[in-house]
Amino acid sequence: MPSQELLDEIEIVNAVYGDGSAVYKEEDVQVELSASISVDGPLTVRSGDDTETVTLTVTQLPPITVLFDVDTTLHLLAVDAVASVTEIADVVRRVLEAPTGEEEEETELMRVMNALHTALPAELVVQGNDTLSNVLTKLHHHNKVHERETFNQTSYDCLICLGRRKGEMCVQMSCAHVFCKICIADMMRLHINEGSIDSLRCASAGCSEPFTESAIEEVVGEELARRYAYLYHKQVAEKDPRTVHCPLCQTAVMRPTENTGESDEGAQRLRVCSQCGFTFCCYCRKTYHGPVSPCPVSTTHQFVRAYAAAPEHSTERLNLERRYGRKYLQRLLHEFVEAESNRLVIERTSQACPNCQVRTEKISGCNHMSCRCGFHFCYLCGGKLSPQNPYPHFNTPGTHCFQRLFDGVIQTRDDDDNDDLVIVNGNRNGNDDDDEGFEIQLAIMQIAEEHL
Repeated sequence: MPSQELLDEIEIVNAVYGDGSAVYKEEDVQVELSASISVDGPLTVRSGDDTETVTLTVTQLPPITVLFDVDTTLHLLAVDAVASVTEIADVVRRVLEAPTGEEEEETELMRVMNALHTALPAELVVQGNDTLSNVLTKLHHHNKVHERETFNQTSYDCLICLGRRKGEMCVQMSCAHVFCKICIADMMRLHINEGSIDSLRCASAGCSEPFTESAIEEVVGEELARRYAYLYHKQVAEKDPRTVHCPLCQTAVMRPTENTGESDEGAQRLRVCSQCGFTFCCYCRKTYHGPVSPCPVSTTHQFVRAYAAAPEHSTERLNLERRYGRKYLQRLLHEFVEAESNRLVIERTSQACPNCQVRTEKISGCNHMSCRCGFHFCYLCGGKLSPQNPYPHFNTPGTHCFQRLFDGVIQTRDDDDNDDLVIVNGNRNGNDDDDEGFEIQLAIMQIAEEHL
């Protein structure tokens, strides 16, 4: 049996710090102290190897438990705390070893409890096998639970019906305004069912703070909270041109905040659907092909043409720049103009094989062409020719190629009397080759003017 003096000490501690602060364990003949420490101001937490330090704001620490063996005097057995166990144990030992004056009115248990509340280290140190991230998680979780318990036990005046109710019957906004759940539930159901979620804001005069999803789920339940989340993300997707829809499930996928820069085009293209987990390229809507491989040409040409056609500083062009990135679009536009120019030159100076579509440029000889695929065709019109007798094609009066077997080839003599072949495509007389080159240059300039 514990002495009456010890029982009186336990009663005093519980009277001052609350029931359960001091407990006598009869089976083990031990006394357990539990101290819930309030924190004023920022709290510093340091890793055990001194490599990391984090400062956070909490109002309450997880309880510190101190276990004593009861004999003629208190003997410290163990300390259980979220961090700084060694430092806390040193504080307790100093209290127990300190001499007490004859007029000392505080008991040993009271002096230990007072020291735990006033003489803790300036910072918490992670010890043992624990990690800094784990300690921070425990601190945040306990602080959140403590704030919720404090809120539930406090009475508040509802700003809508003016009735006074306990916090467990109320909801608190992030702006600190408090409403009873009965009043605010009607408001939430009305706006969510009608789809007017922009009006789902704090009902206090002069305040427009929106409700959080967690508060909505707490008041009206999971089903309406899911509808609110759907309406909210749909609204965001409609307002943000950078939002795309998943090719598989059509869920709106917003651009990640860490991809807002234009330095990494590969990261800009990456999207991961939160609904089905599909990873895709937001430009071509196909499976993500990495930061190096380009999108299919047909896909990029579609929005590059739209970008080139939009007037400078127009809403259409700005939306495309926000969606795809200005530098990326300008690079694609430059490549597009260059490719179009090359294509135009190739089309004007070569002929495609009707069989395999490989283009051939004639540098000499007649207009009877023999492709590597074995197909024979006319270089002027692209028509099929007979391999055994191709010449009737050029000897039929009234046709486009009549008497044009050697059209485009004229023989000239320079100062050294050397014979050269000069190609003039499509020109029978051979005196308009400069005009042909000039027309190509004009076409290239026209493309550049239209798209840059």
